[in-house]
Amino acid sequence: MHIIKRRLGLAFIIVLLAGFAAFVTAQQDVNPDANISFPPPVYLLRGVMPIMGSANVAGMTHYYVEFRRMNDDGTPQAENAPWFPALYSEIPITDGELGRWDTRLVQDGLYEIRLNIAVPSRNPVLVMVSPLRVENEIPPFLITPTPTLTPTRALPTLLPTPTALGPNPNGTPRPTQSGLENQPRVTAIVNANLRSGDSTLYPIVGVLYAGEVAQVIGLSNLNSRWYQVRAPNGTVGWIAPSTVATSGDFSTVPFVEPPPPPTLTPVPATATPSTLPDLLVNGFRFDPLSPACGQAFSIFMNIANIGTAPSTSGGVVLVQDVLVSTNQTIATGSGTFNPMPVGGNFVVVVAMFVNAAPNQQHRIIVSIDTSNQVPETNETNNSYTQDYTLAQGSCP
Repeated sequence: MHIIKRRLGLAFIIVLLAGFAAFVTAQQDVNPDANISFPPPVYLLRGVMPIMGSANVAGMTHYYVEFRRMNDDGTPQAENAPWFPALYSEIPITDGELGRWDTRLVQDGLYEIRLNIAVPSRNPVLVMVSPLRVENEIPPFLITPTPTLTPTRALPTLLPTPTALGPNPNGTPRPTQSGLENQPRVTAIVNANLRSGDSTLYPIVGVLYAGEVAQVIGLSNLNSRWYQVRAPNGTVGWIAPSTVATSGDFSTVPFVEPPPPPTLTPVPATATPSTLPDLLVNGFRFDPLSPACGQAFSIFMNIANIGTAPSTSGGVVLVQDVLVSTNQTIATGSGTFNPMPVGGNFVVVVAMFVNAAPNQQHRIIVSIDTSNQVPETNETNNSYTQDYTLAQGSCP
């Protein structure tokens, strides 16, 4: 048995060293605006890992890092095998932290990761790194800690936690809030507008930047699921549920009636183009069919264009898992879709992991094109909800 393990270990090292040699050669032509500097190939990942590099391509709208399992022999899967999102951001980064990947949500094994930078009206910019080994369960026959490659240069300094973010884009310091540990709160997962009411019809009164935390002081009583929050700088406004993750106890949060909607000036019919795309969710399924607590599952969505013109750009799909009894967001995920012709369809796969409230009713909320990149004839059908009961799974 020891001889077999030794031979398997030697074969794996040979495969990894070959991949590392190819990586060293490829690094001679690194794109300074689109690259992954860490982790390098042949690296062992465990727990929550920072993904370092640059995503700052001219005209980009957003980027995301996605992963895909490799075959056990170290070869990649077929070209049409799906990729799963690990992290998403709309903020350009140069030689910094792109985000963090929680490898505990996937099975141990060999993986490849890909930086996917979306640029309108052109193909996305793709950067791949492989092979990488995820090993959260340490093999019992290992006596000493698993060695890792020593970088030839110091790793970039990791970004501070959201409570100590750097200056705002305008150069002013970011305000912080303290004492919210046990209070209902939201954390922005993208740069999000604060509005005077619970819909995009209301004017913007402020902004909550990605990673910032705000106190929740009310819930809309109009079933819009928007939150009334107090931002770190003291601004009170309403924020969309598709842009934040929630935490804390929401049982005592009062329901608040938003102000009356603003009066809109009628737009002449001739001002609206006669042909525009119209996007909606045309199909939805779980894989496996019955999601279980503490076990990863995927959501397959068919995004369709039922409008009278093709969409000239793709967009982002945000997914939230909300506990129905408390209206608390338990988990979030995201994916993207490509430009679509009239009558076209695009399948979006979003990986999810829910580890709370088994045997209770949950609600999946899907929000299409949250950044309003695609002008449409109908913006009111860009959301979709699906209720389900979360199975016991591996949760206590």
